[in-house]
Amino acid sequence: ERARRRLAGRVNWDLPPALKARLNAIAEEEGVPVSQLATVLLIEGLKRLERGDLQLQKHYSESPRFRFVLEVPELPE
Repeated sequence: ERARRRLAGRVNWDLPPALKARLNAIAEEEGVPVSQLATVLLIEGLKRLERGDLQLQKHYSESPRFRFVLEVPELPE
């Protein structure tokens, strides 16, 4: 039952391995679940985008599924 309730909040995204490793390392260092860390970071990013403090760099996509693709910045070391 618990697993069934959690299913609504699950996502399956492709992330760069270095980003996934960085998130896992920060979550471990902070002693928090990685999903909660990702949630906080996503919410903060959405706030910035909605305020206009974050601009998406878009390029036309060659895929029929998407009109645009985003320019994903490099992960700082």
